[in-house]
Amino acid sequence: MGKRFLAALACIAAILAMIPSFAVANDTAEKTYLALGDSISTGYGLDGEGAVSFVNIFSGENGLTADPTYARDGMTSSELCALIADEDAAARVAAADVITVTVGSNDMLGALYGYVASAWSAANPDAPLTGDEIQQILAGDRDLQTKLALIEFASGQLATFAASDEASSALAELTANLTAVVTGIRTLNPDVRLLVANLYNPYGHLAQSMAGSAWAETGLAISAGFDAATSAVNAVIEAGAATGTYAVADLHTAIADASENPCNAGIEIVSYDPSAIDIDLDFHPNAYGHGLIADEFTRALHPSYAYADVEPGAWYVDAIDWAIAAGVLGGYGDAGVMGPTDPLTRAQFAEMLWRIAQKPEADSSVLEGFADVDLDAWYVDSLSWAISMGLLGGYTDGSGLMAPDAALTREQLAVVLERLAASSGQDTSARADLSAFPDADTVSTWAVDAVSWAVATGVVQGVETPDGTRVLAPLNTTRRAEAAAVLMRIMTVTDVE
Repeated sequence: MGKRFLAALACIAAILAMIPSFAVANDTAEKTYLALGDSISTGYGLDGEGAVSFVNIFSGENGLTADPTYARDGMTSSELCALIADEDAAARVAAADVITVTVGSNDMLGALYGYVASAWSAANPDAPLTGDEIQQILAGDRDLQTKLALIEFASGQLATFAASDEASSALAELTANLTAVVTGIRTLNPDVRLLVANLYNPYGHLAQSMAGSAWAETGLAISAGFDAATSAVNAVIEAGAATGTYAVADLHTAIADASENPCNAGIEIVSYDPSAIDIDLDFHPNAYGHGLIADEFTRALHPSYAYADVEPGAWYVDAIDWAIAAGVLGGYGDAGVMGPTDPLTRAQFAEMLWRIAQKPEADSSVLEGFADVDLDAWYVDSLSWAISMGLLGGYTDGSGLMAPDAALTREQLAVVLERLAASSGQDTSARADLSAFPDADTVSTWAVDAVSWAVATGVVQGVETPDGTRVLAPLNTTRRAEAAAVLMRIMTVTDVE
């Protein structure tokens, strides 16, 4: 059983790689944030006094020192992949605490321009166009008639682009490059918090502005085509995130749900003729859009902020973030709350440990001897496993009770954690002198060794009282956030993984 548990814990190592080393550090050093990627990261297209990119907003909101050296307009995934091999870039990656990546748009746009160019040239053999020429025409405003004709033509091609060979080839290359980029970053910096943005559809609000006009169908076709293309890319990005190597900043949803136009794309009437308009296809976000993007990166950095009762900046945020990212802790059903200060029950703690072990199977017959265990309850699998592993046991007073719904005390927590470390092959011989704590004599006899070990290893650090004294508080109830913090320490400090 011990070897199986050790192997299960090893499986979570990839997930734990997402968790920053500074999550458990007690220092005030500035954290470095490296922005990698394309023009979304450079802030291209921002107009207006005081308008700043999401990089500056995100770094300011999260106390990070931003380094935008390797955010460059027009960057493709191939260029980003090559960049990781650059000596200076590699050194910056290795030193960063947080890295954001925006890439993929230029890969798909390049394929789209080529796809439209082929179709246009086939339909207009006397006036063929290259992909670069189409890009220039669509971005310009000099030859409005040709531009509008090309927009109308391209809108008809978008319906089939996502299934085209050009799109498939670009997607395959993007997939390979993104994998190489993430692997390269992780090799250089295993502890970095890596956040990757998915792609957004910049033309949803443009389509809305065209509604009721002669261009309504064109607007809908453009928006639908970009939805299909971005969805294909985002499926790749989500699949990569499922490996636990990075978190996704959901720009797609944020831009789609925006209350106003978050991008520069728009239309302008150029004469009294309602059909004579200039369509701006600039897909870059405006100042409002950059604010939304910054918010999404903050949510990716702090997944705990998705819960209404998690206070931003609270002492437990890093621990709850860790627990969510590692799949150790979740909120309460559909209530949208985490309950960080709620008492942790014995069954809930068994559930947390069971999730760390990747939910191994266990024989539920071990529960039959306990009068207060419901064999149909949600905790049957996790509690059966915890008992089978010897991590939890019933009360020794002859009552035949397990008390799955009873609050876990701090000394009980220490006992379970020592058993956890021992069962995974760790040396649990370390001991601390508990006499440094004024309430050391309140620790139950059966828990002294475990509490001493927990203090010696830094897994348990005591509770600070109003006058600054630290106490063990062994009989106090363990809170959900406290358990998350302790598990984070044991996975990073005592090398249980």
